[in-house]
Amino acid sequence: ILDEVETLDKKYEIHTVRIHTIVACELACTYCSVANTRRIASGSTKPSIVNLSTGALGENLLAIKKQVPGCMTIYDSSDEAWLGRGRAMEYLDVLERIKPIMDEGLPLGMRWLIQCRTNDLDEEIIDRAARVGVKHITIGVESAVEQIRKDIKKPQREELIQNVARWCTARGVDAYMLFIAFLPSISIEQLHEA
Repeated sequence: ILDEVETLDKKYEIHTVRIHTIVACELACTYCSVANTRRIASGSTKPSIVNLSTGALGENLLAIKKQVPGCMTIYDSSDEAWLGRGRAMEYLDVLERIKPIMDEGLPLGMRWLIQCRTNDLDEEIIDRAARVGVKHITIGVESAVEQIRKDIKKPQREELIQNVARWCTARGVDAYMLFIAFLPSISIEQLHEA
């Protein structure tokens, strides 16, 4: 079934399947998204980050619930959704505030799938996320080898990666960690270690 969900700034086509699960890629509920515009004034060629206000985030999520009432799961697939601890906490504030409405009519409540970076997580964030209904966190670890992570400028600490897996498991949250097996600077020994 193809439904259209109209949010504050765009209309999104949402594919709903028989079990009424909704998977929304780069949904307007994304708290932060990469804009196509460039920061001309600063001379930077990097894409700008455009943040939705917490009010806009809440309104977009409530619009989905209203327009697709059988929706049980929302997947925010932008890896900038929780870019930084402060933004993650604000995002969770919104989910906590709208929880009674989003959970209405759903025996298990609304289930959230979030994508983020390891370094933006700590135990408090994962605990709050689990309590509000986050059931899956996709994390870009990139490599099991610490030196490779440094080389590609993804310097997640080994201890943090292991802790994130432990914290998620203890709270019933699936920690889906993305790894790239082969990278230009990896040696055979490091690949074996990975």
